[in-house]
Amino acid sequence: EVFIGYKPDLFHLQICGFMAYCHIPSIYRNILDPKVLYILFICYNNNSQAYYYYYLFK
Repeated sequence: EVFIGYKPDLFHLQICGFMAYCHIPSIYRNILDPKVLYILFICYNNNSQAYYYYYLFK
C-alpha cells in the first residue's frame, strides 16, 4: 500500500499443493505429443516473479 497507494489485489495467488496445467508450445512437441503437462504447484519464489512446480508423470 505504501508504494502504490492502494491495497494490492491478491486474487491471482493460489494455494500451494494444487494441480495445474502447463502448456507446451507447438515448436517443442510433435503431432502425437500432449499439449499440456499436469504439474503440482509447490510455491511462489520470494525473489522473482517465478514459481516452483513438480512434474508428476515422468
